[in-house]
Amino acid sequence: LSGESAGGLAAFHWTDYLAAKVSPSTKFWSIPDSGVFIDAPNKLTGQNSYRIWFENLLKLSNTETGTPISACNQACPNELWKCMFAEHIFKFINAPIFTPQSLYDSWSLYNIIGVRCPDHQSLTDAQCKTAKEYSSTIVTLCMSSSKSQINPPTEYGRQS
Repeated sequence: LSGESAGGLAAFHWTDYLAAKVSPSTKFWSIPDSGVFIDAPNKLTGQNSYRIWFENLLKLSNTETGTPISACNQACPNELWKCMFAEHIFKFINAPIFTPQSLYDSWSLYNIIGVRCPDHQSLTDAQCKTAKEYSSTIVTLCMSSSKSQINPPTEYGRQS
């Protein structure tokens, strides 16, 4: 199962559901490419803008059924928005996942933490520091939270 960006986030959500649908003899991997969006305050507004967006989305949608990850729904019944962020749902995913992720995604940098990445211009020291902190959080999260019981580059090429 794979998806990129918002599709990567969807891949996180549907990994266990689809893994349960395939034969136990089938090797199933989830590769949610660039689907990690961090719940962080926006430096321009001071608000967790992306979280607010998800809170509003959940208000408009069928939230009584929760998200596709029932264990997260049960753990966070009053904060279902957490179940929309990969950083909060990693621990509830049981199927093997491999998480390729851009460290400096211009959309995330601007829309989530408020660092504008202008063309052919330098970032301020404060913007660089914020971008590096965001990148460091991504690395820590992906390295510590990925279900590393598989090693896709090695297993993919292995002959049985």
